[in-house]
Order: sequence, then structure tokens, then C-alpha cells
Amino acid sequence: MVQAAAMLSVLSCNTDGIGGGTVQVTTLDARYVTKSTVELCGATWGGVQNMLARGVCFSKDENVDFSDGKISVYPGEGEFSKVTHELEALTTYYMRAYAVMNDGAVHYGELKSFSTLDFTPAVIEIGEVTDILSTEATVNATITSRGDYDITSCGFVFSEEQSPEVGKDGCIAVYLDTVQDDMSATLYPLGLGTRYYVRAFAVSQDGTVYSGQTEFTTRDTPPVEFSEIELVDNDYTSITVSCTVIDANGTVTSKGFCWSGTENMPDVGDSSVELDGDMSYVIEGVMPNEVYYIRPWGVNEAGIGYGPVLKVRVRSYATSDNMVLVSPPQPVWIGWLGDPGYPANEPTFASANDGAPEVNQFVDRDMTAGPSKAALEDYMAAKYEVTCGDYADFLNLYGSRTVKDGPYAGKELLYYDLVHLKYDSSSGRWSAEPGFEDRAIGGVTWYGANEFCEFFGGYLPTEAQWECAARGAVYSDTEPMYRFSGSNNLDEVAVYNTGTEPPAEVGTKKPNQLGIYDMSGNAQEWTRTWWHNYSSTYKEPSAYMNANNISKTCRGGRCQRGVTDTFGVAKRDAMKIDETNAGKDEFIGFRFFCDPFEE
Repeated sequence: MVQAAAMLSVLSCNTDGIGGGTVQVTTLDARYVTKSTVELCGATWGGVQNMLARGVCFSKDENVDFSDGKISVYPGEGEFSKVTHELEALTTYYMRAYAVMNDGAVHYGELKSFSTLDFTPAVIEIGEVTDILSTEATVNATITSRGDYDITSCGFVFSEEQSPEVGKDGCIAVYLDTVQDDMSATLYPLGLGTRYYVRAFAVSQDGTVYSGQTEFTTRDTPPVEFSEIELVDNDYTSITVSCTVIDANGTVTSKGFCWSGTENMPDVGDSSVELDGDMSYVIEGVMPNEVYYIRPWGVNEAGIGYGPVLKVRVRSYATSDNMVLVSPPQPVWIGWLGDPGYPANEPTFASANDGAPEVNQFVDRDMTAGPSKAALEDYMAAKYEVTCGDYADFLNLYGSRTVKDGPYAGKELLYYDLVHLKYDSSSGRWSAEPGFEDRAIGGVTWYGANEFCEFFGGYLPTEAQWECAARGAVYSDTEPMYRFSGSNNLDEVAVYNTGTEPPAEVGTKKPNQLGIYDMSGNAQEWTRTWWHNYSSTYKEPSAYMNANNISKTCRGGRCQRGVTDTFGVAKRDAMKIDETNAGKDEFIGFRFFCDPFEE
């Protein structure tokens, strides 16, 4: 073929150059294809002294040559690439790598093709492999462009074979917990002295995109080998772990444990300890409900090596036996939802059976304005109200009867003359009065309820969370929606009309649809919502706290009351949170809520 402009002669893929040895040209697969751009790639070997330029030519015609569109780079050996722009979407292009020599000859690589997309995918650049040890290595990458669609997951895939892919035989995918631009993961366990190929990937609704490939080879000397870690004790503020050295594989010069609350493959750069003798250690200063990753480390002739990872959630009030998952519909409606028996106020749901609407449920609104709404994520609610025994345990762990720090520092946790707890000054220990261990706590301040929940890794609920849990997360035109939490019969689900008798033992009545007890009656329960009239769209504005409004919303009925209407799931009360008013009450307790967790 003769080129009209330069009269260049065309040669095949492998051709002898003049004075520069054999020229070898290879067309590589295109990368990072979008709707209008592509990175074209090729490689040349030999003939550098007589090379004028090299690059890749491309066309919509299979008979692509140097006269078509092209990218060009400086002469050299090895792989090269360059991005070209202004392509047409949803179009197939053909390409060939080329090298132009001093004598006018053009040498081509094999013919390949690519097709542009109707969207721009994410772009990921693979980084260096660091901390290459005998059985693990740390891989890194960067998402340089997120493309047109949201990335739903990302990670790394590796194999002993080239071009690893997610789901391909012999390939192992490691997914990251979050999608962040800077990606990093520790690959473990790996084989000794083994070469691995790795690529980063990102998944969106239009499939999976990959970075370029990198490779590394692990050390061929075996590290110290450890047993699985045994969790010896888990006690709210400390974790005791132990393991053994199965095989030293030489001489162990140092060893210990490392741990982290954020890194799922901790190393000695995180929190760590060096141990002499037995591999047993008490990790102190942890907090209830926090998750920690722990693993042993040891140094021998192979350098530092690590053992298996143990994931531990620090012991908490929240356990799988004590908590239930609440999955609210969207949106959640709160307040009076109506009753077919009261036609003047149209029910929000045909199944709603909330009794007669009360004036305080419609303050500052027209009686027919309807309920308020909230968008809620999944959360966990305790099956039972916090008991006197639970609260005594908290006080012993907390070590103070006032809030220790934060915005409420110095506030009292309880009204000593109202709670059924006793304090032994000689031992410094709290305990429940005999017979009150399993009774719902009353006489705690709002600050005490809030501090209990935060100490154990949870929170007091918002008013919307409380009501959704009390309704059993049932909002339906066909499924029964009960007036009280779990029943239309108050006797079935509530402890009430007890007079001066303090809150009773928890869980003695029928639970609601979620298996939660006593939400209609026993102790009335604090929430974290500042008291305010319902707005047309429910919200939790901190501005509602001011000099004229220092009240939190309480929900649920109090056991000493006997008026049926006060126990409905839509009932709400305002209680001031200072220490000299209605919030000082032996019938007000609370319930623990938290985010979903894994044991």
C-alpha cells in the first residue's frame, strides 16, 4: 500500500529495521472506553535508533492504516498509551499499533477493535503493591473518575493467572466496606514465593470496570505461624485474647498482638503490644458495642508475619437476645392516624384504630390536617425496658452518679429518693433493692437515660422511632393496626392502674408484632425529641430547645394511670428535664435503641 502524502512503505508486524535491529509492533487492547474517549495502547520492541514515531491508528473501517485517525508518541521500547477524544457513541472502531521508520516504512501490529458506550464508566488507576510479606500484601488504587453512574461496590481481584476478573475461576475478589476514591486492601492469606496478578474494580448499574493490572511475588520464607485467636473474656470495657505459636519456622525474635477499630487487617502500625512468654493479653480502654479487629504478629527470619484476624464486638447491653430489628416503611406517619369510628377525622389508614383524636395531638393544626411524617432508616429496639438491675450495672461501670463529660457534664443521672437502687459506700457499688432487679427502672433523669444509652453504644429514640416500634412497624390498609402496642385490649399488653405501686417486672404482658414488651404501659419512656407541636413534616430541630422550652417528649403510658386513652400508641407527653419539676417522676423510665449490628 502506498501512502499519498509521504510515500511510506507498509511492512508486517515483525520487520527488520535499518541499522537498528528487528522492529516488533504489538496492538494492545483499548482501555477506559467511554461514549466519546478511549485510551489506545500498543508496544514496540527493537529498531529504536531508526524509529521516527510510534502510535495507534483507528477508523470505523476495517482497512485502517496510517492515513486514518491516530495517536502518536515518541520512539521507544515497551508499552505506550494515549487518550483520544471526540469519538462517536455506540460505534465500533478498528485499530492497529504502528511504528514509522527513518526509511519511510510503517510497521503495523495486529488488527483489533473496540466499541464506544452510551455512558462514561468509572476510571481506576492501580497503584503500588506495598508491604509484601510471606503470606500477605497490601494493594492500592485510586478511582480517578466515578463516571456517569453511582459506584455501588469496589475492591480488588487477584489470581495466579493474568487478567483476573470477579467471578472467574481461580480469582479471589476482596470487596471494600465503603466506596472511596483512595482504595487499599490487604490480600491474605497468600502462598509462599508465589506470583500474583491483581486489578482493582468498581461495580455500577452498567457492570464492572477494571483498572490496569499489576503483579507481585510474595516472600518464599515461611513466617511465624499462629493458631486462631481465642476470646477469653469480653467485659464491657476490656477484651482478653490469647493464642499460641504453632510453628516458629525459625527463631521468633519478637511477637505480640495488634488491633484496630477501623482497619479490618490491623498491623503493628495500629495499636499493638509486644509480649514475652505466653500469647495472652487484656486490651483495655475499649467501649461497649465497639467493634475491634485483632490479630497476632511475630518476627522470624522471614521478617514480620501475621496470624488470623479475630473480629470482636465489645460486650454491650445490646445483644441479639435483647434487641429486635425495626424496618420502617417509607415514609413513617406519626401521631393520630385515625379511626373509622370517627368520620369527622378521616383515618390515614383504613386499619387504624387509634381511638378518639385528642386535642394535644393536633395543637396548632387543623383537626383534619392529618399526621406528620418521618423518613427512618432501619434501627434496633430493645425488647424490654431498662431494669433496675441493668441501671445498677451501668452505674458500677460508669463510676459516677453525674454525667462525666460533654455538654451535660455534672448533670445528675438519677433521683436518689425515687429510684429503687441502693449504694454501698464501703464497696462503692450500686445494686437494685431486693425484688426490684427485673422491674423497669423509674426515677432516672433524662440525662441519666441518655448517658446509659450512649455508654452502651446506642441512643434514646426519636419520637418517630419510638412510635414506629410501638406500632410494630405496621402501617397498612389491610393488616390490623392496634390502638395499643400489640392489641386493642389494654389488659393484654399493659401494666396499668397500679396506683402508687412502682413500675413492674418487665415482659409480663403480651408483646407487640415485633416481640417488644411494655410499650403501652409500665414505665413511661423518655425520648430524645424536644417537645414541640407536630409540624406538617416531622423533624428534630435543636432550635426547639430554648429558655422557654426545656422539655423532652415522653411516650407510652404510666403504670399508675387508669385512663385508657393515655395508653394509646399515639399518646405523647412533655416532661421538663431540669431537676425541680414534672420530669422528676418515679414512673418515667426508658428503653435502649441502637443502629443495626452484627454479633
